[in-house]
Amino acid sequence: MQINNASSDAFGSVSLSRFAAAPNSAHLFRAQHEHLVRLMDSISTSAHALATGQIDERAARALEISISMITLKSLLATNQTLQSGMMHKILGSDPRHRMLAEQHERDGLVALGALDKLTLSYGSPSRILDGYSTFVDEALPVFTGIKDRFRIEERDLFSVFDRMVASSSSSSSALPIAADPDTRQAVREVKDADVQNTAAFFESHQEPGEQSQEAAAIA
Repeated sequence: MQINNASSDAFGSVSLSRFAAAPNSAHLFRAQHEHLVRLMDSISTSAHALATGQIDERAARALEISISMITLKSLLATNQTLQSGMMHKILGSDPRHRMLAEQHERDGLVALGALDKLTLSYGSPSRILDGYSTFVDEALPVFTGIKDRFRIEERDLFSVFDRMVASSSSSSSALPIAADPDTRQAVREVKDADVQNTAAFFESHQEPGEQSQEAAAIA
């Protein structure tokens, strides 16, 4: 159940440091969403496959699912921490968007709580293997809720974030928000030490063979 694609680097230090140096779009968050959706789909596919196969094959598959669930929980929390610390900070500098950002942040905590509960209920490979049919039934609404939240965020928040960052970075922009010192300060704070600390946290979640060639060159 290995997720091997370009978006997996969205949780690595190279992509994050690039974003911190030039926070000009929500592409990083979109890439993270795509990676998490693929991880959830992979878990669901493997869980359905637990109904067939030899016992050793099924046990190995249950182990992969258990590891992937822990990874999903950690990366979802990381995604929400990054969005709260970076995107929501910028959106919150404008009263018109502050309430919307805060509501999305609350919704994110609810989704993470549902995933926490699911992970605790099936906290070992043996539990997943023994109760795979109920695991599939219980995981479906949790994963669907997370995916729905991603779609709403991308529709309601990301375009606004892109406009605010772009307008605050352009002195020639005619938008009123370009003159807002709070927004400019929020954009600058994206580059602070907290972001670098978060980058180190992301790097710890990369698989050993998942480092990009570019990251290796920088190292």
